[in-house]
Amino acid sequence: FRVQGPLGRFLHSLASGAFGLMSVILPVFLFAVAIRLMRHSGRGSGNPRVVIGLTVLFWVVCSILDVELASQADGFDIEAMQHAGGLVGYVVGTPLAWGLSETFAVVVFVIIGIFAVLLVARIHVEDIPDICRNIVAKFRGDAAQVKCERERHERDDDACRQRDDGSSFILH
Repeated sequence: FRVQGPLGRFLHSLASGAFGLMSVILPVFLFAVAIRLMRHSGRGSGNPRVVIGLTVLFWVVCSILDVELASQADGFDIEAMQHAGGLVGYVVGTPLAWGLSETFAVVVFVIIGIFAVLLVARIHVEDIPDICRNIVAKFRGDAAQVKCERERHERDDDACRQRDDGSSFILH
């Protein structure tokens, strides 16, 4: 934001040292999170889940930036960290890139990021095949099949069968 003066330069170096390139996006990110938290307040809002998921997603992006832009630096280089993922990305990104490889580190962080998005969206991993199947069926024009599959799945979740010995079990 082209801050001038000693206080502005100090705040910029503090933010860029902690979050790197993401320090530019951080105010917009925090504003969006604050709006979401205020609009969905109360019991059952899922706010802790959303905050944890978005925090992990932010950390993942910082780590990927650090792996790609600063992991080649020898030792602890604050200047390189400020132009990459900051200290947040450096804590996990650089050791993982040094210990294994940059490509493997990015793949690990992308997988963690996908799980963070699933956490925010409140999607269970076991629901992904059904979601993919429904998307494919919609593109094929099988809307009736999608509706039948959804109804069948809801009935199966609610169905409880009796065994011969009187105990019950749930169909899946």
